[in-house]
Amino acid sequence: MDNPLHLSDIIRVIKRFGNKRARNLFRMRTKQNSVTRLARKFADSEQREEETWARDIFGEGSSSRSYVRLRSKLKLKTLSLLFDLDLQKGSELRRMMYANMRRVFMVRVLIMLGARRAAMSLVPAALARARKYELTSDTIELLRLARTHAAFEGNRLAFKKIDHELSAALRLRVAENQIASILERFYVESVGRSTVRPSLKRLTGASLDEATAVFEEFPTFNIGINYFRIATTVAEVESNFALSITLCKRASMFLKLHPHMQNKAFAGEFALKRLTAALSANDLVQGKSAVLECKQYFEPGGNNWFVMMEYEFLLYMHTQQFASASVCLEAVIAHGRFESQAEQVRQKWAIFQQYIVFMLLAKQSTKRKTLAKLIREVPIYSKDKAGYNISLIILQYLVLVELGKFDEVIVRSEALNQYLMRHLRTRKSGPLYAFLKSLVLLQRHDFNVQRASVYTKRYVQRFCTGYHSVEESQVLPYPQMWDHIITGIERATVAHSKVRRKKGTAKRSKVGDCGESVH
Repeated sequence: MDNPLHLSDIIRVIKRFGNKRARNLFRMRTKQNSVTRLARKFADSEQREEETWARDIFGEGSSSRSYVRLRSKLKLKTLSLLFDLDLQKGSELRRMMYANMRRVFMVRVLIMLGARRAAMSLVPAALARARKYELTSDTIELLRLARTHAAFEGNRLAFKKIDHELSAALRLRVAENQIASILERFYVESVGRSTVRPSLKRLTGASLDEATAVFEEFPTFNIGINYFRIATTVAEVESNFALSITLCKRASMFLKLHPHMQNKAFAGEFALKRLTAALSANDLVQGKSAVLECKQYFEPGGNNWFVMMEYEFLLYMHTQQFASASVCLEAVIAHGRFESQAEQVRQKWAIFQQYIVFMLLAKQSTKRKTLAKLIREVPIYSKDKAGYNISLIILQYLVLVELGKFDEVIVRSEALNQYLMRHLRTRKSGPLYAFLKSLVLLQRHDFNVQRASVYTKRYVQRFCTGYHSVEESQVLPYPQMWDHIITGIERATVAHSKVRRKKGTAKRSKVGDCGESVH
């Protein structure tokens, strides 16, 4: 917890949700102690400049004992303020969860200190709330306390009734744990991985059957929402994006059947899933619909908003709506929180901007100078934190083919070979491998499209057939980029042939003139 990132998170929560007493910690005062000074610095700064703050307060560095103690003191102060949050503006479910947490804590403390009767007077209201909002853990704990109290009171009827409900709650808790475990198995196999692993594919059929059986036996909100998470994930793994879109719509309808459990995060989750599925299915209509739904749930400038805008941008790029993609990009870059985003996020949008420039230039007839300038401006990141360099290498390939500079393509194609060997040795079945392999084979066969096609055919079929999840490197669809490259090569070949014919004609004409002169 001494990690400043953790402290920043706590302060963010208190600054946003704290009541008046809690927010006083961050207000400007005539006289401020060191704790309030440091609290204001954490609250008001996007960047954590602790070295500067420490020297401002103590005249020493951030590793000094005085500053470390002060930060620890602020941590304890902020943790105590978590009991003074005001969640009136949040969803009903979040407000009730917070209220019940406080009530259960009160019950525990009173029982611990020997005030059992006072504690039990708080149980009925907390139990009713726990039942209504499916707070199963709270329900079990409160029922256990109520059963113990009934036993101490010798109330046989109450004991029997509570014991029966507790048994049912325990069975429900087992079912909730079972379906959560299924979902988390998918997370373990997929989080942080750009491709579908075989181990994830093996989970799909049996896991979905198991989740379906649990949901049919316990059709509650908590189990239902995890069922739809599992079902949509299975559809994505199987590349059945039309089914994923349908399931996301069903999930939205399911959420509406439980209005008291509604939460923007839940609704936004399935709207975003629908958008990613529409992108992979190249379905502009469903994608636009999902974007409108996402914008109801994600505040501009929030982390989820930036994620949603990325998928919206890619949707427009993959459906050749380049003007809309430009508007999307400008909205992101112009937002006040863009500069405070992580470096890899800013790099990603810089790459998107380069692709937009290329596609707009590719539609113009007089573009050679500007394209030549673009190839000089395309960066290669020395620290490729998020693996975006392959997107830039592909863009360079596109530009150089457009310019007909095949000698430079050959020089740079070594980077493609290195990427294939370093990063895709275990991912040879994916569309990215097939696309890059096709580019390498084109170069090996001197950009002779007809001769290379014998070797590239099976790879081209792989990235052109069916639908695939859109990868980070796929700013444009692989089939579209491939067609662009083949067209560029054929155009350059025709132009080269014309030049050769002109030179041949000029040479024969010159020889003819010389012959007449001699004659």
